[in-house]
Amino acid sequence: MDREREQEVWRRVQRPGGLPAEQGLLPERLEQMILEQKMNAVELRSLAGRLNGQERRIFFRMASENDNRAKELTTVHYLLTGRKLRLKLPPQPPAGDLSEALRSAFFRQKQTAAGLSGLAREFENYADQFSRMADQAQSHCDRIRRVLQTRLD
Repeated sequence: MDREREQEVWRRVQRPGGLPAEQGLLPERLEQMILEQKMNAVELRSLAGRLNGQERRIFFRMASENDNRAKELTTVHYLLTGRKLRLKLPPQPPAGDLSEALRSAFFRQKQTAAGLSGLAREFENYADQFSRMADQAQSHCDRIRRVLQTRLD
């Protein structure tokens, strides 16, 4: 976040009226996206534990990147609302067949990329940040797809 945008956010947080009307839904949407990022990280770590070698390292790295995006989104949420966010993750469903778990992770990452792209279109003050995150999530989709293809070939 650049200095000018950071100052703008602080002015809004400190102003008695809070957020402008057009950004009133952003904190709620951020909470949903933060939860998705954290769930993705848990799922990717679980998959990494079932893989070997380079694939294992890639999945652990992707999980870490999801954690970092969740932290970044949490920071934006805090700057907008002035309150700390404490979200509880729902329990992870039991892992089944590896190919099916990879397929599920692919679609979850695809959903995350679409959600972040939507945020970038709706909230132009954060468009660059959300677009960069959407590109990362799409990159994860591509990596998962390649791993799945090698398993199916």
